[in-house]
Amino acid sequence: MRRIRILHIIPQLSLGGAGRGLISLVRASMAMGGFEHVAISLGRPDPAALAEAEAAGIRVSPLASVDSLIGAADLVQVHFWNEPEMNRFLRRRLPNRRLLLWAHVRGANAPQVITGSVVRLATRVVASDPATLKLPALARLAEGGRASLIPTGVDPARLSGLRRSRSRVVRVGYLGSLDFAKLHEEFIPWSCAIKGPIRIVVGGEGPDRKALEQEAHRLGMADRFEFLGFVRDIRDFFGGIDILGHALTRPSYAASEAVVAEAMLAGVPPVVLSEAGGTFRVRHQHTGLVVEDGPSYVRAIEDLAEDANLRRRLGRTAKRHALRQLTSRTCALKFHRLYMELLASPKAPHPASSSTSSGAKAFEESLGVWGRPFRESLRGGPRAAAADRKIARSSPGLASASAGGIVHYRLAYPEDPHLALWSGLVFEHRGRPALAAAEYARAARNAEDGRAQEYLSRILSRTRDESVKTSRSS
Repeated sequence: MRRIRILHIIPQLSLGGAGRGLISLVRASMAMGGFEHVAISLGRPDPAALAEAEAAGIRVSPLASVDSLIGAADLVQVHFWNEPEMNRFLRRRLPNRRLLLWAHVRGANAPQVITGSVVRLATRVVASDPATLKLPALARLAEGGRASLIPTGVDPARLSGLRRSRSRVVRVGYLGSLDFAKLHEEFIPWSCAIKGPIRIVVGGEGPDRKALEQEAHRLGMADRFEFLGFVRDIRDFFGGIDILGHALTRPSYAASEAVVAEAMLAGVPPVVLSEAGGTFRVRHQHTGLVVEDGPSYVRAIEDLAEDANLRRRLGRTAKRHALRQLTSRTCALKFHRLYMELLASPKAPHPASSSTSSGAKAFEESLGVWGRPFRESLRGGPRAAAADRKIARSSPGLASASAGGIVHYRLAYPEDPHLALWSGLVFEHRGRPALAAAEYARAARNAEDGRAQEYLSRILSRTRDESVKTSRSS
């Protein structure tokens, strides 16, 4: 009997986030049989992730073969992030297909939004966080059964053989991206405010690691923190902490947050902020603690640190729940049922976008209602300057270089003058005049209006004035 072929399209095959979710899903699926899994990584795959994916049973193919693979696939599963390569892929003309879109972002805040135009491309949409199903673009689909919830599952084998190390101090861990597009900007001050003998163990990499370390030094608490860098073996990490302090910013892109489920499976109680990514996994006072703000986060950590019995009780119930509901096998079973349901429908055409290939236009359209200031900036005219001021004040996520933000798109479209202009605005607002001047100069070479040159002159004049003041004072 022929196995059913699933083609997975992922922005980048890596060992975290959507990449980890894909690997865990396929490993569980292959153990149950009946399906063949092929994947295309739109960005350069991480070599370690590529090796692990192939060991799990995934055949990873180059993007050049996408049309033939779509034609041969029974189902195309898109692991959705709003980022440049995914945007390009969804806009291109593709063969007839059944398209299952698995959203690895909540989709409520820019730049990681899920627009109606993206939803209309899909045969079925799967959310990894229940908040996603409440979005205007998805609520009606959810009511009609065309959108459903399947959170990322956790592979228990990754925690097999876990041994808990002993310590005189209580260890609070964070594992994930060190990026203020995700992690709360007050993470370090909150961690410093916790009373008692506490050790903060931080695993992961990201653009804001240096800022986090500097903040710890500035507050005179650097000795409280241990920055591990990227963590490959999560057994050592979870075996070495007593509490997971998962302090995410509420407007972040974070969705199912597998690390929360991993902590629960390891018997480590999580502390999470209400309405943030991954919080739905935690039942307050049963499998962890859900808090409202910084002071309550600090108190929750202190309560757990002082009460070993509470930690053990929450850890036991969290582990039982995770084993029953949060494993990759549970995730794969749900997808298997969905795959079989979708195979009853015919393949449908994939409408190619008629929009311009401009990177700035693609970015603006991907933001839906959040794209208004970018649309006004693109049009020029009397409203452009006010729009540019709004763009300059973009959130860390919207400005980011790695989470689908302005700078991320600017790197993907290096010749686009508007993306260079917007990057310059962001850099100038954040006190990085040299980078801002370079972006304005790039934009001025290709822009049709004079705003980039005007902004470049402004920043050069300000720099000269500051140099004169410095020389006079010395």
